[in-house]
Amino acid sequence: MGVLDITLSREAAAMQLKCEQEQAGKIIGVNQQYWLDYPDAGQYDYYELRRNIIKYIRLLRPDLLFTPDPWLPYEVHSDHIQAGLATAEASILFGLPRISSDPQVDATYQPYELLGVALYFTQAPNTAVDISQAHEKKAQAIRSYQAQFTPEDMEMLLQILDAKERLVAEGSSYTHAEALKVMHPLQLHCGL
Repeated sequence: MGVLDITLSREAAAMQLKCEQEQAGKIIGVNQQYWLDYPDAGQYDYYELRRNIIKYIRLLRPDLLFTPDPWLPYEVHSDHIQAGLATAEASILFGLPRISSDPQVDATYQPYELLGVALYFTQAPNTAVDISQAHEKKAQAIRSYQAQFTPEDMEMLLQILDAKERLVAEGSSYTHAEALKVMHPLQLHCGL
C-alpha cells in the first residue's frame, strides 16, 4: 500500500517491494529472507501470523528476534503493532508442544533457548549498539526502498535517522548508535 506508483497492480507493487528488500538485504549481508505475504496495511489473522512466526523460530532457531516495539506510544500503523505483538508472544510460546505451527517443522523441532527479543522503534531503550562503521551501509540499504519515497522524502528520512543515531550515541566514544529494548523472553510475561 505504501508504493507511490498507483499505475502498478497490487502484485507488481508487492514484487517491487520484495526486490527492494532483497537489494537492501544484500547490501547489509542478509543471506536469506522469508516473506509471509501478509497484506500491507490490510486485514489478516493475528493468530495465523503468530503461528507463522513460531514456525520460523522453530525452523531457524535464532538467538535473537528483532521486531518493532508494539508498545510505542502513538504508533498507529497496525502492521507494526501486530508484528511486534505476535513476535513478542511467539518468543514465549514457541517451545510449547501443544501449539502447532507446521506439521513438518513441529515433527522435527528440538527445544532450545531463545536468548532475547530486541524491540526497535522504541522509546524505552536499554541498549545502544554502535553502528558507526555500518552507518553508511545502512543508509545505502535504506535508499533501496525507492518505491515508497519521493527523493525528497528519502533524504528527509535519512536526515531524521542520522540525527536520531547521533543522539543515541551522544556521550559515547562512537558517532552513530541504534537504540533497542533488549529483553529475555521471560521478561515479556507477567512482568518477570
